[in-house]
Amino acid sequence: MAKLKIENISFSYGKKEVLKNISHSFKEDAINCVLGSNGSGKSTLIKCLNTILRVQKGNIFYNEQNLLELNDIEISRSIAYVPQHEPLTFSTTVFDTVLLGRKPYIKWNPSQADLQRVEKVLIQLGLSEHSLKPLHTLSGGQRQRVYIARALAQDPKILLLDEPTASLDINHQLEVLHLLSKLKNEGITIIIAIHDLNMAMQFGDNFLLLKDGLQIGYGDRSLIDQEMIENLYGTQVKIIYEENDPYIVPLIKRK
Repeated sequence: MAKLKIENISFSYGKKEVLKNISHSFKEDAINCVLGSNGSGKSTLIKCLNTILRVQKGNIFYNEQNLLELNDIEISRSIAYVPQHEPLTFSTTVFDTVLLGRKPYIKWNPSQADLQRVEKVLIQLGLSEHSLKPLHTLSGGQRQRVYIARALAQDPKILLLDEPTASLDINHQLEVLHLLSKLKNEGITIIIAIHDLNMAMQFGDNFLLLKDGLQIGYGDRSLIDQEMIENLYGTQVKIIYEENDPYIVPLIKRK
């Protein structure tokens, strides 16, 4: 089991306070969705959870260990991070990209066990046939799977993702979210910052709501009602139910 808990964390960029005294225990072996409008602190929180950004106040605990007292290698063997955007600065193969995920374990050269782990992850994510292809030749959805595969090569217990579906079409969004559901069922705790409320409602198990850096709610799907959404995003919506599944529709005022 992988327990991740934050206690009274705050973070500022210079004088601008982005996260304000947030406490939360993330649900284990589940998809935890962090929701909020642009500038609410979602991406900053995800980066703080992996200590990419160091909080100025509060503590982050992984299985009762204070992450702020662990080194980068120790953290990387338990927690992996998939960024929102990753520029293709140079061409590398899919296999070599995923192999980078073994960095916390490699001392000098990759071992046979490292190579086998990469092969296993490529099979798991349906990427074996692309293993020798340059990364830039893949579609956006395939590249996102490669980045998730690289994170899984770390053998993490917790997977952090910052808007992994933001630039994908609906088919590739579903592909990525179905994959995350499968990983959840394999015992990985997923924490994801996501904009698409309908995708979040269909795939999420637990929700943390941020507004202007403040935590304004947390809980299961029952938390997400019309009043909460309108408060969170400052826009009117209605919720339509189809076979008991909720779908959120913004109300558009014609000018």
